[in-house]
Amino acid sequence: MNMERLNSAINSLNISENDPHYATEINKLKEVEEQLLDRLQELEERKRNSSAVYDGSEYVRDDDVVEINAGGKIIAARRGTLCQLKGTRLEALFSGRWDKKLQRDGSGRIFLDVNGDCFQAIVDFLNEMTISSEEHPSEPPTMIDVGYKQVLMQYLELFGLRIPPQMPDSNIITQYSQVKLLHKWLNEEDGSSSNICGGGTSDVELSLIYHSSKENLSNENFHSRCANQGNTLIIIETTEGHIVGGYTNENWSSPDDPMSIGCWCKANKSFLFAIGFDMSSPCKMDLINADCKHAIYNCSQYGAAFGGGCAQCDLKVTGSRVYLNTGHIYECGKSEKLMDGHCYNINEME
Repeated sequence: MNMERLNSAINSLNISENDPHYATEINKLKEVEEQLLDRLQELEERKRNSSAVYDGSEYVRDDDVVEINAGGKIIAARRGTLCQLKGTRLEALFSGRWDKKLQRDGSGRIFLDVNGDCFQAIVDFLNEMTISSEEHPSEPPTMIDVGYKQVLMQYLELFGLRIPPQMPDSNIITQYSQVKLLHKWLNEEDGSSSNICGGGTSDVELSLIYHSSKENLSNENFHSRCANQGNTLIIIETTEGHIVGGYTNENWSSPDDPMSIGCWCKANKSFLFAIGFDMSSPCKMDLINADCKHAIYNCSQYGAAFGGGCAQCDLKVTGSRVYLNTGHIYECGKSEKLMDGHCYNINEME
């Protein structure tokens, strides 16, 4: 029984003072209340003692302001801000358990032999996290100076910080649940960096290389922007608001390369996906045979094309339309709207 339930029970009994069992029940509840308060006091005492066992420090609180000398740069932050990512090395470092053992500067501040600007970027990110929601997470820490970006990445790894997955600059993937789902699918296939044709320590790092609303939607623009870019994630939003696309771990060919235009290519980690289409849940459509040599189709007559080529492509973009005919090279989608050559007008493609 917790205190809230106890108070509720007491209030109910106060309404029934004329009940013959009232006095007996009230006494029982008061005894339970006293036991709970004693137990709470005991737990608080154990918490204080636990802190003393580690370093002899006084009881610490989330509202404590911690001053840090980060390589000569003085940074102040709430202990709760620094410790919000539980289970990380950063949380352990500033939890208060080791305060007496940490190196200090001449003014008594905690001293860290790190780049101050990089550590400030991490603290700024943590501050933003305290006011961000899961659907709208804070932007990952970054450095304007490109030379320090790798240093920042190393610090993130050192402190055990995993940055929430991102979908940079996307106008299509706006819900965080969709971001996490796409990153999950990408990690299942390939844990390396990818481009959105369509930072941080997430397993998959994405960068935007093509935006149809800014660069015109055409087969030629797709190939010129996306050719030889390595792993590529295609995201398409239809005018009906559905989201469909595909991923390939092989290069798209340049329109200037006559040897590769009009030919298929093996890409054993490729997959298609769909969000919407009257389905109860999004779906990922893997290659039926990972060794298939028809995973993607390079042809100047089409933009992105996945599958058997020509009329039998599982997904192909031509001009401002996307055609879906899954079930040939890739698994069938959960909806008939993903099969039988259904055609949709494209609102946006990234």
